Amino acid sequence: MSRLVLLTALTGLASGVIALDRTPQFHQLHKRLGGTLFDFIPATEETLAWQPCSSNTSHDDDDGLDPTLLCAKLLVPRDYLNASDTLTYAIAMIKKPAAISESSPDWRGPVFFNPGGPGIEAINSFRVNFTMGARLQSFLGPNYSVVSIDPRSVGYSEPVINCEDSVAEFQVGYDRLFASFRSPLTGGIEAMGEQLALYEEYNGKCIRKFNGTDNPLRFVGTAAVARDMLRVSDMMWKDAGRKVPKGLQYWGASYGTTLGQYFATLFPDRVERVVLDAVGDGEEWQTTYDNEVNWVDTLDDVLYTGFSGYCAASKACLLNPHGTETRASINRRIRKILEHIKRQPFVPEGTGKTISFFNLSSFLYANFYSTIRTFPRIALVLSFLEQEVVLANKRVVKIPSEVNRWTEWAIPDQRCEILAGGDMPYTKTGTPSDAFNFIKCSDRTVFEKLELDKMMKVHDKIVRKSEIGTVQTFNVLGCSLFDDPKQYQAVEVVPKVGAKKTKFPIFFTSHTIDPVTPLKNAFNMQKVFPGSGVLEQYSVGHLVLTWPSKCTLKYVLEYFETGKVPKYVGCGVDEGPWGVKGELVKGKGSKGKRWLW
Repeated sequence: MSRLVLLTALTGLASGVIALDRTPQFHQLHKRLGGTLFDFIPATEETLAWQPCSSNTSHDDDDGLDPTLLCAKLLVPRDYLNASDTLTYAIAMIKKPAAISESSPDWRGPVFFNPGGPGIEAINSFRVNFTMGARLQSFLGPNYSVVSIDPRSVGYSEPVINCEDSVAEFQVGYDRLFASFRSPLTGGIEAMGEQLALYEEYNGKCIRKFNGTDNPLRFVGTAAVARDMLRVSDMMWKDAGRKVPKGLQYWGASYGTTLGQYFATLFPDRVERVVLDAVGDGEEWQTTYDNEVNWVDTLDDVLYTGFSGYCAASKACLLNPHGTETRASINRRIRKILEHIKRQPFVPEGTGKTISFFNLSSFLYANFYSTIRTFPRIALVLSFLEQEVVLANKRVVKIPSEVNRWTEWAIPDQRCEILAGGDMPYTKTGTPSDAFNFIKCSDRTVFEKLELDKMMKVHDKIVRKSEIGTVQTFNVLGCSLFDDPKQYQAVEVVPKVGAKKTKFPIFFTSHTIDPVTPLKNAFNMQKVFPGSGVLEQYSVGHLVLTWPSKCTLKYVLEYFETGKVPKYVGCGVDEGPWGVKGELVKGKGSKGKRWLW
């Protein structure tokens, strides 16, 4: 997943900063801004001590939690491969319990869920706005417990990795970094040089704070998280009275598919049921540059095939109110809007901030994920820009609240108020951090120094695939200055993902058109995990779970019941954006063909 999308996912801030003393026996986590959900839950080592997440009503960040949810913390070895290292980390987890006792012979065991990132809080995915625990349980059946762990350095889990002196300063520093970027698409090598210099200044704080071979960045890699997950799974089976624990049951989304691939590589004989949705390429993940180039393979198809096609099929789309537009005519208008903004950025009235092609691309990218919900949002913003910026040829425009609600183009200025004691208009989550960069960069097996000329070559590769996708250079720069593998490579890496045989096959699922994990990744990973299956859902977006499909649900349930997968199957959808029935995208992914209309 893109760090730019994490900008949305990681802005869970509330007002006021608190500082907690670290009490070793409780492994209290230094939380920010009232985020105290796990601070008084004891971390155990030999068994899991589950307790109601909302039991302490003095903790305001349990608002909206399902009262049936249970929370726990577990002490895990900092370094599984070094028996002489006695240090531990406390990892936090949340559970939607099964409808029956876990000691019952009818209990089907835990199903673990990771929402991606890396850096997205798994625990927050169970909260009232997402309720993934309840959703997965409703799909799979009430006899499963659904569990989500915040990976190391993410959310409520240790270690706390933050390059700034406080979490508030991290948020402001990151926003300032992002707001300072100009697109090399319009600014050329000078803009790329600015990006590189800005990120080196930002990451320089990390280098000064975390250095040496014993720094915490080396202990948050994906391989360690895979071992943590198996440890919790085995412990849950043991606590339920089972002498022989089953293998892992897991549903991984986006980066969570990379975690699943690492697990299956390390523990192929412990793969019980593993669904990997929106598949990342585990081999390209380990490089410095190639992963981001791969991410944009089908990005433009989301806009120029998926969005425009569904918009042309519905009068509810604001770009097609009379129902007379075609996909081609809508695409011509979209290109005209983008070209105008590329040449002439505009200023939202009262902000003193220009909105450039880079800003608009970032907005579009962030809304290419849950498209069944966000395509109407894109139509609203594009319709406004067409009328008020392009056709009216204005350089300063007043942004109506219904548009700014989705773009938040004025928000970066508001965020700076936190350092002056101002309130922040965000929800409460765990600690935001630099986890994305540290996990991504420490997983690398190929370390390459980020040089200006090389970055321009990477940028040019991305441009040939998608101009909107050039925002991905932001993610490549995240590894700037982390050049020394002795200091910044995880203590355990996976040299090559794949396994000749897993206990049960893996089931890869993907949209036909995905903005960041193209369908081809599923087939690439199928090759390195022989016997696995691929389900292609004829839809547009990121995570098949975001679209309703009885067909997809049928095959997933059959897999959980029997452990068998089809080598390849295509599934239609029940409904699309704007309530359009059925699918407009037909996939032929298994034969490498383009989409048919």
